[in-house]
Amino acid sequence: MSRRLFRQSAFKIIFSFHFNDDDVEEILREISEEPNIFLVQEEDGKQFPLLELNERDKRFFYELVRGTLKNIEKIDDVIKNNLKSWTMDRIAKVDLTILRMAIYELLYSEDVPHSVAINEAIELGKEFGTDESGSFINGVLGRIQRQMSNTDI
Repeated sequence: MSRRLFRQSAFKIIFSFHFNDDDVEEILREISEEPNIFLVQEEDGKQFPLLELNERDKRFFYELVRGTLKNIEKIDDVIKNNLKSWTMDRIAKVDLTILRMAIYELLYSEDVPHSVAINEAIELGKEFGTDESGSFINGVLGRIQRQMSNTDI
């Protein structure tokens, strides 16, 4: 199964935290125990029960959600330090969520190449954001990747 599908589902969970101050562990426990929770593959409407994912896929999905939310302060500092002519409160919540997930992968996921994390974030931006989201996300993540190459974030 495609990791893009896991990223889409993780995006939806993390995005909801902008509006609800729920306990992430409680939500992950509930969705892992509920047989009617599905990862939906939008293009063809196929549904995949979350309970039926293999352990490797579950681990990727849960680590992406947990890791992004657990490290949100450091991730937000990285974003703030790489914005040009923007402030955090001006960034659309969709774009901010996508940036946070991608930066989590850039900083903490050893098995995800940086180019993949960036490309997946751009695609999420195109799918869930505005017409400008993909290029905005690309610009911010490009600056972060260059900074990571030159220093230690």
